[in-house]
Amino acid sequence: MPSQRFSINNYNMLPYIAEDGLTFQFFDIDAPDAGRTLDGLMHRNRVATKVKILVTCRPLTSDEIMLIRQATASEYLTVRYIDPVSGQTQKTMYMGDCSCRESMIYPDGKARWVDYTFNLIER
Repeated sequence: MPSQRFSINNYNMLPYIAEDGLTFQFFDIDAPDAGRTLDGLMHRNRVATKVKILVTCRPLTSDEIMLIRQATASEYLTVRYIDPVSGQTQKTMYMGDCSCRESMIYPDGKARWVDYTFNLIER
């Protein structure tokens, strides 16, 4: 696997990411029989641990957003990143919700889209 700090379907995404723009969340998936019993004791039955990456981009032009949308258009995505625990990692993920808002006109006369954020969730 080639070393890439952050790519989606072989598109290098680092140039578009805001400083401190990657947030990693780890969550457990429990079997249906997990939960609290009547005595209040929690019974776990973990079947998997998954990762979710919250991505925040720097201000983007419309062309840059189109490139990101093209990279994330498939139903499932190959995401390469540096995992905080295991280092260089590749996972199959899907894209969750995505949002952005239009900024006021920049000095160069071109509109920018700010707070472009999306979630990548491990399959």
